[in-house]
Amino acid sequence: MRPRITSATARASSRGSRRDGQDGKSYVVSTFRWTSRSMNPTAILMEKWRSELQLQLLPPATELEIREFERRQGVRLPDDLRDYYRAANGFAPPDDLDQNGFCFWPLTRVCPVATFGSGDWSSADTKDCFLFADYLILCWAYAFRLTASSSSTPVCIVGTADGHPRWIARDFREFVELYVRDDERLYQANDPRPV
Repeated sequence: MRPRITSATARASSRGSRRDGQDGKSYVVSTFRWTSRSMNPTAILMEKWRSELQLQLLPPATELEIREFERRQGVRLPDDLRDYYRAANGFAPPDDLDQNGFCFWPLTRVCPVATFGSGDWSSADTKDCFLFADYLILCWAYAFRLTASSSSTPVCIVGTADGHPRWIARDFREFVELYVRDDERLYQANDPRPV
């Protein structure tokens, strides 16, 4: 039986605390808790997306496609991202926005922030960051940090009003928690206050 996302499955608190990560950035840590230890971010996403009738997912990425991405970019995808791309490789056009206006990209579209468009979203703070999703057809985008030895993937918003990334999650799992809850931190690209 597949798990369902309900108020009994996922409970959220509006409180959060600020915590410094190993990379020197400050993160707001949510008090959101999965009520089932067996649920992983990919399972949560898949269940959410199955409930959106208009949304079509692309076929999963193959192990060869994942390895080719890693080789080409000189990075290593942590297990949570590997699991995600093996299950869902982004949204399929033409209806490639979820009900809230988010688009998760296929692995073939994931790219370094520095090489996207004219590079306007790139900064010293986004070195090693890769775009993987956007909001309302590139009003802003979400990027995770990847390196050759990545074990966690901090997530930031790029394309912000002030040109500085907003770090919103310590890893992909926490980003998924924010996304499933439709947390206000996902929308802080134009908020002048630091996150």
